[in-house]
Amino acid sequence: MGAAAERIVSPSGAEFVSIQDAVDWSSSGETILVQSGIYLENVRLSKKITLIGVDTGAGAPVISPGNRDPAVVVLADGCTIEGFSIQNSAQTSGIRVTSHNNTIQKNKIRKNGIGIILVSSGKNVIRENEISENEKTGLVLEESSGNHIENNVVRKNPTGISLDEYSLSNTISRNNFQNTQNVFSRSATSVFNSPLPFTYTYLGKSQKSRMGN
Repeated sequence: MGAAAERIVSPSGAEFVSIQDAVDWSSSGETILVQSGIYLENVRLSKKITLIGVDTGAGAPVISPGNRDPAVVVLADGCTIEGFSIQNSAQTSGIRVTSHNNTIQKNKIRKNGIGIILVSSGKNVIRENEISENEKTGLVLEESSGNHIENNVVRKNPTGISLDEYSLSNTISRNNFQNTQNVFSRSATSVFNSPLPFTYTYLGKSQKSRMGN
């Protein structure tokens, strides 16, 4: 078996100037390297893709569609999104995930309606992201179970993270929450673990501790 192919995206001219064009031309299992620049587009991952932002001297590449659709939608299982600034999807989410076994790491996700939303999505790893200044909530889990959310900085959002009652057995650990309301949880089986005490709402009651439940 040969190594998976790599595609290169750059606004100044490369194999591709559009991230979505690179996704459309790629096969499942390939890697797309996105160089510094501003990409005014929506990205849909409908196949297993590793999407890596590469700082070529002008900062992390920025995905900023500026419309009513999520900046990035993850439809396929096993995708990776790493090293991007994802912003300005004010009416919706920066990243919307409806699949499983994905990794979202080392991104800055800011000034969206919601930073990241998982919908009927499980066994994802969300780590080492900065999720800030979103209009509603940093992270939302809807009917999403078995996810690992760790080592993120979640700050300056009205709500840091929200879990509904159907989002079970999630592990939320070692995150830094600095929000108006840090955690809103209806989940009876998700586990919170923070290095510092924080205030959160659990089953309608305000609590303060290192362990959420």
